Amino acid sequence: MIRPACEAFALYERNGVSSIPALTEREVQLIRDLAATYGNGVLLVS
Repeated sequence: MIRPACEAFALYERNGVSSIPALTEREVQLIRDLAATYGNGVLLVS
């Protein structure tokens, strides 16, 4: 299922990224880009 970028960003914030064992450089860059666009440069994780 393809999700809108803002929803994907919300999922990363809600679930955190520490639950993902190993992120590729591409995935890390995606998270950074999402944070820049939808999180004012910040990824809040609980």
